[in-house]
Amino acid sequence: MHPTATDTQANAKGRDFSIPATDGLALAATEFRPASEVAPSAPLVVIAPGAAVQRRFYRHIAAYVAERGVLAVTFDPRDIGGSRTGAIAHSKTRMRDWGLKDVAGVIAWARTEHPQRRLLWLGHSMGGFLTGLAPNGADVSRQLSVTTLNGYW
Repeated sequence: MHPTATDTQANAKGRDFSIPATDGLALAATEFRPASEVAPSAPLVVIAPGAAVQRRFYRHIAAYVAERGVLAVTFDPRDIGGSRTGAIAHSKTRMRDWGLKDVAGVIAWARTEHPQRRLLWLGHSMGGFLTGLAPNGADVSRQLSVTTLNGYW
């Protein structure tokens, strides 16, 4: 019998917190830990969202990853979900801000808070290519991009 998403969520422990973008803006994030202790050799998996997709959309896969003994983190880029600070109609945010400031901030946080862990990146749509804009994108050990544009003209 396979666990349902609800069963998996019940077993993984999620904790909301914030991660600073490189310009200091607080990004809403959720950390999913296994029910048991995380092995020191286990990687950290960051699940990066598609354009305007809130982190809660990825909670099931993050919980699934955590149930397999790996620490997983989801986040909302600026002006999305829990990171939104005002009316979206008045936002001056550009997609490049998500890569240069937000993704770079998440990578910097991962390297500071979990320096011993390999950083694995699961990017959906734009979350799969914004590491290319982040000046510290090379700190990602491995990346899997799902439904990501290839930029071909």
